[in-house]
Amino acid sequence: MFVVGLPRSGTTLIEHILASHSQVFGAGEIKLGNETMAALGEQGADLIEGLRRLDLPTARRLASRHLERLRALNPTALRIVDKMPDNFLALGLLASLFPRAQLIHCRRDLRDVAVSCWMTHFREVPWANDQRHIASRFHEYQRMMEHWRQVLPVPLLEVDYEATVADLEGVARKLVAWCGLAWEPTCLEFHRTKRPVSTASAVQVRRPVFRTSVGRWRHYEHALASLFARLETVAARNHAGR
Repeated sequence: MFVVGLPRSGTTLIEHILASHSQVFGAGEIKLGNETMAALGEQGADLIEGLRRLDLPTARRLASRHLERLRALNPTALRIVDKMPDNFLALGLLASLFPRAQLIHCRRDLRDVAVSCWMTHFREVPWANDQRHIASRFHEYQRMMEHWRQVLPVPLLEVDYEATVADLEGVARKLVAWCGLAWEPTCLEFHRTKRPVSTASAVQVRRPVFRTSVGRWRHYEHALASLFARLETVAARNHAGR
């Protein structure tokens, strides 16, 4: 199962809900997707050329190697969740290699995502340190996701953070059903699940769902006015491009 989206969009929450199921293992933010994509250029071709040359034997080889590394993380789980947000960049390849995988896209009010990214100290997300870069990243992310909605050969489940907070059980049941599993009430007790969490949401997922993060951007409406203005420009550009 691939859970994708922007950082701070709810990917850790969704993974934790699923990983609270007895048949699911949450692998966290692993880099297998990026490494599998990079493997397309192993024989001297650049990435784009590697995608153009992708044939069935190569796809099978890449998929087999990817699955072997997943099984090494947990050989008994029926489902494994890879919640690397940036896998949205490789959804086309991942859907081609794993046509039976479940793809889940986490969405959240971009203003709340922007505030959270701006105020979080990320070690490996340099674009979160510059308001112009945040706006640019969000624009490219939305453009890419709109592309995938049109061309992906497999279904994509889109889950809104706000809906999850408002109706945890309803969304949790939808997620479990989407993954082809029987419902287990432990999915609602995700904050009690004992598993390591290394993302910036580690503290939040140790507590029950709370609503104070919805609309949080309003507290910074004046202090971050320039950032929100850039996001309005992003929204206008994306709307004009449809």
